[in-house]
Amino acid sequence: MDTLLFYRISYHKVMLGYLGFSIALVGSTIAAVWDLKTTEVPDYVSIITAVSGLLVNLAMWQFTGNFMYFLASLVVGITFFALGWLFFMTGVWGGADAFVMGAVGFAMPVLPETFSPLSLATWPFALTLLMNIFIVGAVYTLLFAIFKGLRDKSVVEEYFRDIKNYWKTIILVFIAYCFVIIGISRYLWSEKFLMDSLTYIAVSGPFLLGMLLIYRFLKVVENVGMTNEIDVEDLSVGDVLAEDVQLEEGSVSSEKIVGLSEENVEEIRDSVDRVKVRSGVMFVPAFPVAILLSVTVGDLLFLFLV
Repeated sequence: MDTLLFYRISYHKVMLGYLGFSIALVGSTIAAVWDLKTTEVPDYVSIITAVSGLLVNLAMWQFTGNFMYFLASLVVGITFFALGWLFFMTGVWGGADAFVMGAVGFAMPVLPETFSPLSLATWPFALTLLMNIFIVGAVYTLLFAIFKGLRDKSVVEEYFRDIKNYWKTIILVFIAYCFVIIGISRYLWSEKFLMDSLTYIAVSGPFLLGMLLIYRFLKVVENVGMTNEIDVEDLSVGDVLAEDVQLEEGSVSSEKIVGLSEENVEEIRDSVDRVKVRSGVMFVPAFPVAILLSVTVGDLLFLFLV
């Protein structure tokens, strides 16, 4: 009887592990395709992915009797979203990126037992997935920025001016990152979670700082080399202005990092004929790539260091 129970629990772990992985991969892939086609990702894509992932881990708890599966889903999903939202509020990411990262955290907070990556780190899988997202995203955006930005000499000069204004925000993001790592480690790691998490921060911190510097370079590329003047009839919800637009009463600021609302679009169309908008890099495609690398290659940071 005990043997039968063991096999039943093992079976459910395998099947639900595959299901959680599939939800994370399919959900992020759908979001990536949407992002590439329209530069926008509907919120319901991330919401469905997050809720489905949470339900899978709830089922994992029920079938295995291990509450940690469900707790890990909550902790990792919320902290992933909180970190993504911080990046959004500081102008590093778009809102869709934060929602997708949170959804991935809810769906696959731990490595499914069915996978055996080449490189397994000593820290929890959630941190492996998080850093892989950063590494894949950094490489992706760096190549794009180099291609776009270095063709314009003014980009480099503007970049150094931008860093002088942005260094306080970089420090704030890094401090918040440290708290997130310690928070995740508190629930998913050993009794030495503080010492181990500090070791992880010391190893991964330079990569995070590098990513932030890369994203600032990308923002300069967007502001300097990726602006277009369009007819207001072609303006759509979510577009980001490259310069302020004066209305009959007031103005619409180009500092809006969340993009234009439907009301903004109507006001602008009633006031001017043409506007300047800036485009950006669609970051969401980095998520499904990072998920696949995490369950096959493993921890990229650990692989580089060992």
